[in-house]
Amino acid sequence: MRRTLEIDEASYGPSHPDLALRLYNFAGFLHTRNRFAEAEPLYRRALAIDEASYGPDHPRIADDLWNLGELHLATNRLAEAESFFRRALAMDEANHGPDHAETLARKRDLLVLTKVNNLTRKPKSVITPGKVGRNQPCPCGSGKKYKHCHGSPG
Repeated sequence: MRRTLEIDEASYGPSHPDLALRLYNFAGFLHTRNRFAEAEPLYRRALAIDEASYGPDHPRIADDLWNLGELHLATNRLAEAESFFRRALAMDEANHGPDHAETLARKRDLLVLTKVNNLTRKPKSVITPGKVGRNQPCPCGSGKKYKHCHGSPG
C-alpha cells in the first residue's frame, strides 16, 4: 500500500486530490487496525490537500474532519475529537442543511460523544486541609495517608 502511495505521488504530484483520496483510504485502513499513530499523519495530509484543492468549506473536508475526530476519539483525546466533530457538523449544516440525513446522523453521534465526554471530564475534587479525612491521601501529594503525613499529631 505504501508503494502505491509513492507511485501515486510521483504520478500525480504531492498535492493532487487523487493522492489525498489514496492517503485517506490508507489512513482508514490503518485506523481500522488500531494503528492510530500511523493513520493520523495520513489523515492530516489528506485534509491539507483537500482544503487546498476544494477550499475550506467543501463537503469532502467535513468527511476528513469527521474521520480525524473518530481517530481522536479512539485514542481518548476527547476534547480534540469533539472539536473536529463540531467543525464537520457545522460544514454539513451549511452545505446540506439541518435536516439532511448525514447532518442528522452526525448530530446524533456528536450528542453521544458529548455525553461520554462530560462523564469523563469530572472535575477533580479539591481537598482543603481542614476537611481531609484521616484515611484520605494527603493533599501535599506525598502519596501517604493524611494521618501518616501532615495529619499526624505533633
